[in-house]
Amino acid sequence: MGWDSGEQIVELGAYTEWELTQAKAEFGDDLAIPIFVRLKLDGSERDMIVLDWVRAMPTTHAGHRFISDFELDHLASVRETRAYDPEDFITCIYCRPEAIFDELWTVVSAGSPLPMPKQRDQVYEGTPRVLPQEFMPGPPIVAVIDDAIGFLNARFRSDPTTTRFNAVWIMSRAANSFPTAGPPINTVNGQVLEAADINALLAQGRDEAAIYHDLNDAVFDFGQHKGLNLRTGHGTHILDIAAGHDPTGPVPGGPLIGVQLPSEAIIATSGRRLETQILIAMRWILFRVRMIAATTGVLHPAVINLSLGALAGPKDGTGWFEQRLNKLLSDPAQVAPNMTVRVCAAYGNARRDRLTLNAAMPTGESCSFDWRIQPDDGTSSYLEIRVPKGVGRHLKIEIAPPGRIPTLALPRLPTATEMQTYMEGGDLVAGVYAMPEVNFDAVLIAVNATRSDLTAAPADAGAWRITLKNLDGPQCDLSVRVQRDDTPYGFRVAGRQSWLDTPDAWEWDSETMDWSAPFGQSISRAQTDVNYASAASASLYLVAASEPDPLNDGDQRPTRYSAEGGGPRPTHPTLTAMADRGRMRPGRRASGILSGSTAVFSGTSIATPQATRSLTERIRAGAPIQAKPAGDKPPTAEVYAMLKQASAATTDPRIGAGFLAPTDIGRDA
Repeated sequence: MGWDSGEQIVELGAYTEWELTQAKAEFGDDLAIPIFVRLKLDGSERDMIVLDWVRAMPTTHAGHRFISDFELDHLASVRETRAYDPEDFITCIYCRPEAIFDELWTVVSAGSPLPMPKQRDQVYEGTPRVLPQEFMPGPPIVAVIDDAIGFLNARFRSDPTTTRFNAVWIMSRAANSFPTAGPPINTVNGQVLEAADINALLAQGRDEAAIYHDLNDAVFDFGQHKGLNLRTGHGTHILDIAAGHDPTGPVPGGPLIGVQLPSEAIIATSGRRLETQILIAMRWILFRVRMIAATTGVLHPAVINLSLGALAGPKDGTGWFEQRLNKLLSDPAQVAPNMTVRVCAAYGNARRDRLTLNAAMPTGESCSFDWRIQPDDGTSSYLEIRVPKGVGRHLKIEIAPPGRIPTLALPRLPTATEMQTYMEGGDLVAGVYAMPEVNFDAVLIAVNATRSDLTAAPADAGAWRITLKNLDGPQCDLSVRVQRDDTPYGFRVAGRQSWLDTPDAWEWDSETMDWSAPFGQSISRAQTDVNYASAASASLYLVAASEPDPLNDGDQRPTRYSAEGGGPRPTHPTLTAMADRGRMRPGRRASGILSGSTAVFSGTSIATPQATRSLTERIRAGAPIQAKPAGDKPPTAEVYAMLKQASAATTDPRIGAGFLAPTDIGRDA
């Protein structure tokens, strides 16, 4: 057995190519792939025919292509208002693999394949949801995209039987399996509970846990992760910090919106499955804001909390996720000129995880490093290699696995649609894929799980030695990134984080008193920010984590884990919030899933909702906030107004503009 050459379907991308082969082995051919497509519009009347054809497609292509009701409503609204960008109009469709391509669109991104969702027949073609010309301004909406959102919790009610939620979307394979007060909303992926549905559940007077059990049994398959059956949930904790309130106190104005991402996406902490689902969730949240305005005449500002993210990617502003995030926050079809939207996002926790390597490679020189893949890893491991565009043809690459898999030696980096795969008995064990990018020759190396009870063809754990040699090209900068691959809280342990190593990489770390500090220019703590940190949007806050400074009473310092920026487009956080009560008391306390319970979580994901709360409180208090600010960073005055004290002119690469002023997060002790 050896490595086999092959050709990718370039529109799917390297990750989807790898995942599709694995998904077919696990689930068979009954799969759906969420794809973002750019409709072939030109601004003429023909566009209306195209939009009508796409709206009717769930009927004309029943069983092969599926579109959610809110995407159909969006298409109908665009058709009525003619407010769209004909050169870049995107919509999301779920397709069987054989139904992905069509003459009316271009596939711009494909998500991770999932088992075909269980859903009802679809005949709906959309209802226009058009913002009124005149509207009443409303208090801010707080939206959270996360896991295990305890929507029945008393912290999210205005009285014992009235929820503050406008709606919650629980993403899962089983669509509309839980009874609702009105006609179910077809999301293809999961179940939407409107405020009336949640109020009806609260009015039953039943135990919250019993309701969650019934809901989970309806919308999740046997064996799937059911976060709301646990004691604590990341999404509940985040939302409590961002918008929870004491039930005995005054109720803050403004509704809540929640999206509970599918368990398959949350557990895949590489972020691959997260990115597509996050964008779908954001599109739905923005749709709900527009729908509220269209039906009530009240237009609410929206602050979206995103305490999730991935590490690897080009980080130069050209990556799919960062580009689409930028476009989403400025698209007139999604965010009307008078809509105010902000996204508060976690900057990342990977500073000390040994996941990045940067090296200069002169002509004739080599760079060799070990990619250490751990035993009992239940998920795939991914490593990305990048060199400047055009240099890849001068680089030889050799991949030497630690066990039975033979060494792969290639005279140059794979380009275009090229791939190399190693299979055993029809099962994919490892693959090397070209990743077409704007500014880089990029390669993905994907390796199967190392747990033999999860796959018939486990990969070998240990040091995968990777060597690159610059044969005859100019000196170039080599960039290596390992994707995040751990297991989130509450899930059965699956992923174990792989990491990078070289014999001369480490020196004495005076902070931790061990030999863990990166040495020289190879393995680095820089460029450990989330992969969308280089998104250039003035509506995006990036939030880092701090802790009390024991040497200066009342001051703060960055936590050890809070990310460092850098990269092709150097980044820094917008501001920093306190995520830990001290080095020996990590984390902040907030609500558990059930009313009255509490839990402690740590990380930049806990710092982020503090910025969300601070921003919403300022908006609620009447602070002027620009609807669509210009530039690539949030307005300086808007940021400085949230800080403990005004910053100096320079921006600290780990702190940003400064430390967030203390906020009352309600449950911390």
